[in-house]
Amino acid sequence: MNGTPVSFLLALHLVSAIATGCASSSGVRLNAEQEAAIRDTLLSVTAAYNAAWEELDFERISAFHAADFTYYRRGVVDSDSHADFARAYHENVATQITAYWASASDIWVKVLGPDAGLVAFLFRGGVETPDGARHDYNGALTYAFERHGGQWRITHIHESAYVPGSP
Repeated sequence: MNGTPVSFLLALHLVSAIATGCASSSGVRLNAEQEAAIRDTLLSVTAAYNAAWEELDFERISAFHAADFTYYRRGVVDSDSHADFARAYHENVATQITAYWASASDIWVKVLGPDAGLVAFLFRGGVETPDGARHDYNGALTYAFERHGGQWRITHIHESAYVPGSP
């Protein structure tokens, strides 16, 4: 690179991106205000979705999903469509969990453009089973969002097990 330090070039690129706005995959440039508004919306939708889970309300939960919704749960495909999610929910969650609670931390948001974004976070919580037993349920989640018809929908969820002390 003609003797120019890579860190300098990266810093220059970052300053350029901030000054000219964030380019999306569609080529639309977002300014800082637009990006912040989308970020706030994605955080709000994430909070509402997580609240629906705490109520174990299937209709409210599934209303956040896009038609082509996919859920990877701890390394395997748990659901690869909206219909498959309904089946998995009714066969597993509805019969095995009577209460769910969680809190999010280390929240990260990446706005990918005017109609797409990612939200990732750690969660710590638990579940209660029909026999009254309570179990820890901790992990990391990433939600991929797309805007469809003016509504933000989750197209993909990736859930990983939480391992305390991992890098």
